[in-house]
Amino acid sequence: MSATRYPTVADVRLCALERIPAFARAFVESGTGDDLCTARNTARFTSARLVPRYLVARAAPDTSAHLFGLRHSLPVAVAPIGLASVIWPGAERRLAQAARSADHPFCLSTIASMSIEEAGDQLGPTCWFQLYPTKDKAVQTDLLDRCRAAGIETIVVTVDVPVHNRREGLSRAGLSMPLRFSPRLALQALRTPRWLLSTLAAGPPRPVNLIRYVGSGASVSEEALFAFLSEQFGNPTDEADLRAIRDRWPGTLIVKGIMTAADARLAVDAGADGLVVSNHGGRQLDVAPHPLDVLPDIRHSVGGLTLLLDSGLRSGGDVAIALAHGADFVMMGRAFLYGAAAGPDGADRVSTIVAEGLANVMAQLGCETLSDLRDRIPPDGTADQPIPFPTLKLPAMDNRPACA
Repeated sequence: MSATRYPTVADVRLCALERIPAFARAFVESGTGDDLCTARNTARFTSARLVPRYLVARAAPDTSAHLFGLRHSLPVAVAPIGLASVIWPGAERRLAQAARSADHPFCLSTIASMSIEEAGDQLGPTCWFQLYPTKDKAVQTDLLDRCRAAGIETIVVTVDVPVHNRREGLSRAGLSMPLRFSPRLALQALRTPRWLLSTLAAGPPRPVNLIRYVGSGASVSEEALFAFLSEQFGNPTDEADLRAIRDRWPGTLIVKGIMTAADARLAVDAGADGLVVSNHGGRQLDVAPHPLDVLPDIRHSVGGLTLLLDSGLRSGGDVAIALAHGADFVMMGRAFLYGAAAGPDGADRVSTIVAEGLANVMAQLGCETLSDLRDRIPPDGTADQPIPFPTLKLPAMDNRPACA
């Protein structure tokens, strides 16, 4: 994708939305409830401010960051995205390839359409695995053992799904899992023939890492597989559950979905090596605050523990804002998924946009290193002015630039 035609993630997003059916747009864009949290996630970054320094000596910005013993050229990881192949067949492979090319950690979802073994083989220690704690602990233990065997060294335990969400936007779109082409959905798919042909060639999106726990390979029906998923996931996770995972897992353990200092301390007490401050991209709780608003309190509570942040990041400027507020690293999900849907090199384009944007913002701010960003928060009372935000609306198909 050319830099002149797609200079921002917003441009890549428009291209992606043009290439996928309306129900797939709902899958990637919508959250839960009235989609207020998803709208706040983006609006919150637009309200943040950083103050530049000009009369200072400066070298070219260094955007590299160390995380759990590895150096990365950018403080950005690819967030876990369940069933990303709904958006584009083979999306996880496109994301993994882009992550490997740009030196991003790549976090594979428990319910990905790419296997643990394949991801570990492609990415080695930069492959993370996102674990949804399961009702059947034998399944959970086997998933962890498979990660170790595949060379994965970091797991990300997601704790912010105590119950299944409602996802009203998906209900309005007529989308459910397993994917079934009702007349309405079939008509939408026919309007995006590239997506349809690719999906027919690849087969329906399936959580391939769970198949072995349901039955033998091809004999497992879609209905049985997704019934198993519904039964096993969407349960509360407490400190004792985390301790049990810590006892079983010898590598790095990150806890994702932390939004309070109290939960942060419990996670640390249970043995967490890092935390992801996250509202799950607005997909679980519509009344949840933005991670930026709770990050300072969590940082104060855990001291120098590694903190990551996700939810709503779409640019290098957003990355700078997150780090200025106290994060060490960020995770980006939707932005990369838009890239995967926009074309074979779309996720690579998103990575380049974010990298160049962060370097430019740092240069404008007079920051040589990422740690300098924490000195660019404005004085109290002038930062982070709230702005009105709209309820998220899916864009119409007209009045958009043609997608190559």
